[in-house]
Amino acid sequence: MWPEGHPRFCDTIHTMGTQLEVLNKLILLMIIDSYGLAEDSLKINYTTSMRMMKYMTPPPGEYEIGLFAHTDKPVSTIICEDQILGLEIEVNDGQWIKLTNLSPSSFVFMVGDPLKVCLYIWLIFKF
Repeated sequence: MWPEGHPRFCDTIHTMGTQLEVLNKLILLMIIDSYGLAEDSLKINYTTSMRMMKYMTPPPGEYEIGLFAHTDKPVSTIICEDQILGLEIEVNDGQWIKLTNLSPSSFVFMVGDPLKVCLYIWLIFKF
């Protein structure tokens, strides 16, 4: 991963990435099953990538926004928040809910645009 080595860090990240990929596939299978689909009826080919980002707490009195409202372009996103809370999710009625009180072992699964489209198209053709 890095030319300088850091084997322990690399091993930890590789293990975490592998476990997140397993979790992602399990959740996708649960979603497919909840729609009454067979496991192989919705083919999604995807590549897993992992990013680590560190957001700093804004100074008091400054505008507290990190990213503008957006949808996720990957099939799905798994977020692990640590220490700095701030994730907000827009729900169907246009209101925003702030995710608070997440434990360090919590994960947030976000359905991305491609999966929304696949499920929407499947529902149209089913009914």
